[in-house]
Amino acid sequence: MVRAVLYRSDLELWKRNRLVRSKGFDEGDQPSLYGKTQLVFSAEGIRFLNRDMFPGDLAVESIDRK
Repeated sequence: MVRAVLYRSDLELWKRNRLVRSKGFDEGDQPSLYGKTQLVFSAEGIRFLNRDMFPGDLAVESIDRK
Protein backbone atom coordinates (compact mmCIF):
# COMPACT_ATOMS: atom_id res chain seq x y z
CA MET A 1 0.00 0.00 0.00
CA VAL A 2 1.30 3.43 -0.88
CA ARG A 3 0.20 6.52 1.02
CA ALA A 4 0.75 9.88 -0.63
CA VAL A 5 -0.24 13.25 0.81
CA LEU A 6 -1.76 15.75 -1.61
CA TYR A 7 -4.31 18.52 -1.72
CA ARG A 8 -7.93 17.34 -1.73
CA SER A 9 -8.71 19.86 -4.50
CA ASP A 10 -6.10 18.20 -6.75
CA LEU A 11 -7.61 14.75 -6.18
CA GLU A 12 -11.13 16.04 -6.85
CA LEU A 13 -9.96 17.67 -10.10
CA TRP A 14 -8.26 14.46 -11.24
CA LYS A 15 -11.41 12.46 -10.49
CA ARG A 16 -13.55 14.92 -12.49
CA ASN A 17 -11.10 14.61 -15.38
CA ARG A 18 -11.11 10.79 -15.11
CA LEU A 19 -7.42 10.58 -14.26
CA VAL A 20 -8.22 8.60 -11.10
CA ARG A 21 -11.18 6.45 -10.09
CA SER A 22 -12.33 4.77 -6.91
CA LYS A 23 -12.63 0.99 -6.95
CA GLY A 24 -13.45 -1.56 -4.27
CA PHE A 25 -11.16 -4.44 -3.39
CA ASP A 26 -12.09 -7.92 -4.62
CA GLU A 27 -11.63 -11.58 -3.71
CA GLY A 28 -7.98 -11.51 -4.85
CA ASP A 29 -7.17 -8.99 -2.12
CA GLN A 30 -6.66 -9.40 1.61
CA PRO A 31 -10.04 -9.99 3.33
CA SER A 32 -9.45 -7.10 5.75
CA LEU A 33 -9.57 -4.75 2.73
CA TYR A 34 -13.09 -5.81 1.68
CA GLY A 35 -15.50 -2.90 1.92
CA LYS A 36 -12.68 -0.36 1.56
CA THR A 37 -11.85 1.71 -1.49
CA GLN A 38 -8.66 2.03 -3.48
CA LEU A 39 -7.74 4.74 -5.97
CA VAL A 40 -6.69 3.62 -9.44
CA PHE A 41 -4.66 6.17 -11.40
CA SER A 42 -4.34 6.41 -15.16
CA ALA A 43 -0.83 6.89 -16.56
CA GLU A 44 -1.52 10.62 -16.87
CA GLY A 45 -2.91 10.66 -13.32
CA ILE A 46 0.35 9.14 -12.03
CA ARG A 47 2.26 11.92 -13.77
CA PHE A 48 0.19 14.53 -11.91
CA LEU A 49 0.52 12.60 -8.64
CA ASN A 50 4.31 12.54 -8.98
CA ARG A 51 4.30 16.25 -9.69
CA ASP A 52 1.90 17.38 -6.94
CA MET A 53 2.31 15.04 -3.96
CA PHE A 54 4.38 15.90 -0.91
CA PRO A 55 7.32 13.49 -1.30
CA GLY A 56 8.48 13.93 2.29
CA ASP A 57 5.20 12.35 3.44
CA LEU A 58 5.29 9.36 1.06
CA ALA A 59 4.98 6.03 2.87
CA VAL A 60 5.00 2.45 1.62
CA GLU A 61 3.30 -0.17 3.76
CA SER A 62 3.53 -3.89 3.04
CA ILE A 63 0.40 -6.01 3.35
CA ASP A 64 0.10 -9.72 2.64
CA ARG A 65 -2.26 -11.21 0.12
CA LYS A 66 -4.59 -13.97 1.30
